[in-house]
Amino acid sequence: MQPEDKSYFTLLKKEIALIMKQSYPAISEDIADWKGQEITDLQEDLRIRVNGQVSEKWFYSHFKNSGNTLPRIDVLNLLSRYAGYSNWEEFKFRNGANSSDKAGKKKETECSL
Repeated sequence: MQPEDKSYFTLLKKEIALIMKQSYPAISEDIADWKGQEITDLQEDLRIRVNGQVSEKWFYSHFKNSGNTLPRIDVLNLLSRYAGYSNWEEFKFRNGANSSDKAGKKKETECSL
């Protein structure tokens, strides 16, 4: 796994938490804190919004534990669609472009000083 992919996955988890917060305002913004009903709510929301699902075991393996492997690409695509992107590649592209733009603007500012 590329180190930047892990960063993208962390960012995707944050976006998922923000989307869930729209429907469930009391839910924690940190997915690592979710258990029981919060996981069930995510499973239901995934089923309704993108016609997909993840098991509770999968949730604990990939969202609660920060392992060194990314989920399979089909699940990354599913989660990216849930977050409003067409797939994982678009998610990485759009979020990578934002990071590059910010870094470029910072360098421009530093050069003009």
